[in-house]
Amino acid sequence: MSIDEPSLARLMAASQRGDRAAYRALLGDCRKWLTRYFARRIAPHHIDDLVQETLVSMHRKLATWDSRRAFLPWLAAIARYRWIDMLRRQRNEAELGDNDAAVGAEDEAVRLDRRGIADFGTERIARQSEYPSGAQKARRTD
Repeated sequence: MSIDEPSLARLMAASQRGDRAAYRALLGDCRKWLTRYFARRIAPHHIDDLVQETLVSMHRKLATWDSRRAFLPWLAAIARYRWIDMLRRQRNEAELGDNDAAVGAEDEAVRLDRRGIADFGTERIARQSEYPSGAQKARRTD
């Protein structure tokens, strides 16, 4: 079947009435249309996930489509919102990645600081072992 506005609108109207075959055909046609839509906007390895997210959103919004309005702008709006959500997730992941590097540097500084403290403690124990046992007792009472 051709992916054009009248065909998609007919399939959508039939899907809203409960026609399973029309719904399967609609999903297949929408998958093709969405794949082309996202191919111009995102990296190829994100397309399948974004198409799936959009189809799930379309399924949830199935009852909201008004048959007096065009279908493709309705679908494009859903696709655009899923695309924006994905871009936000990517931005947040990138920011978290930067944060992870900062946290890693802090962890390294803390580790070095603790090692310094441990070294200090080791030095102190080594110094104390230089004194005869009576001298250590005398020194502690000072």
